[in-house]
Amino acid sequence: MNFDRRRYLSRVGERERRSPILKNCLFSFLFGGGICALGQLLLSLYLFWGLSERDAGTLVAVTLIFLAAVLTGIGVFDSIARVL
Repeated sequence: MNFDRRRYLSRVGERERRSPILKNCLFSFLFGGGICALGQLLLSLYLFWGLSERDAGTLVAVTLIFLAAVLTGIGVFDSIARVL
């Protein structure tokens, strides 16, 4: 089959699945806000335990990266991605 660019783009457009932009934006906002809230909670907790603000901020970043690695390893993020 010999396709020119115009016919190819037309065919792709016919078969393309439309993305639910509003739903994706809402879920991104909620999940991003949840991650920020978790980070703020961790920062408050580490400051309560007596760490300096700089050390607490570093520990928050390390904790969030560690949690993301663990959740990726056990497949939680894959499940979230399928729902979205």
